[in-house]
Amino acid sequence: MESIFQTSDPGLAAYLFARAHPGFATKNQQGTIFFIFPREAESSAEAFYFGASMPAKALVNALKQLEVMKESIQ
Repeated sequence: MESIFQTSDPGLAAYLFARAHPGFATKNQQGTIFFIFPREAESSAEAFYFGASMPAKALVNALKQLEVMKESIQ
């Protein structure tokens, strides 16, 4: 069992990043960018898919930061 949670969904990754889950990383696997978080982020991911909300400004800032990180590993 992995001790990480990973997703290729940039919207979910931005939400988790904005929620300040530590240990964030990225990897490029066969052309797909994965955003990697600690396993504890899984419960926040479930909340995201059930409609959890957060301030729009925090989400937009997180998306911008993720884009910069994503471009650096492509």
